[in-house]
Amino acid sequence: MEDGLHGFRRLEQAWTDELTPAQKADAYTWRIDSLDGMQDTLGRDAWEEKLLAELPQQQEACARVLLSQASRASERHNFAEAARLNARVVKQYPASSSYGAAQYNLGSSLESLERHDDAIAAYSKLFPSQVDDREPGAHLMENYRNYRHRAALRISACHEAKQDFDKALDWLEQAKTKYRYQTWCGTCAESRRHWMATRKAELLTQAKRFDEALEMIDPVVMSLPGPRAGNTIQMARMMVEIYDQRDQLILLAALLHERQQEIEAARAKAGDDLSLIH
Repeated sequence: MEDGLHGFRRLEQAWTDELTPAQKADAYTWRIDSLDGMQDTLGRDAWEEKLLAELPQQQEACARVLLSQASRASERHNFAEAARLNARVVKQYPASSSYGAAQYNLGSSLESLERHDDAIAAYSKLFPSQVDDREPGAHLMENYRNYRHRAALRISACHEAKQDFDKALDWLEQAKTKYRYQTWCGTCAESRRHWMATRKAELLTQAKRFDEALEMIDPVVMSLPGPRAGNTIQMARMMVEIYDQRDQLILLAALLHERQQEIEAARAKAGDDLSLIH
């Protein structure tokens, strides 16, 4: 059995020796994917290290391996290791197709480590880069990568974590206008529009710019029955929070009661109009 296995390995070695570096990288990548599919993590990891050690000039293959290792580290919440691996892709393989994901994920890892200034610097490098925002997404629910739009949103979140709400709002606006969300899906675009409106109301509330926040919240919460955005409940919670901070919950109750009466009157009128048609 041992002799047979040894012979097989010699045959495999002779075969791989005949391959060009690019062909060998493809063969190693196939082996890595196969082992990963079989959940042979030890084998996968060994072949990944073999590829990185033997074929460092094969940019696409090496960058892909490092990106996968970084993703697994992030899943284990080892964000320092994820940052180190993503930084290797960015530094060693900036021309690879993995650059955009690695640069964004570097910012994400640093953000998870609460290194917000470093995360902002990492995200910011995407704006002047050659990344394609319309690169196909990683899964069915992600039409495009939207690197710049997502980076602007994360920079906004970093400023929020630093309690700098003016900058957080500024970057949210840039995500909306300068680095627009790219999609071919009308439903996705509408969902993103509602989400960003809710996000802006959130930041305005945190900044205690209550009048501006209510200008956005009132039309959603106080609207007549009909199609509702998925952010209605969240907007309603913010409305209660604002009136509570102003010690005006009684006033809010009165306004909601008044609006309820208007809605009931509108429903009654609609019913009368419908009976006239019949």
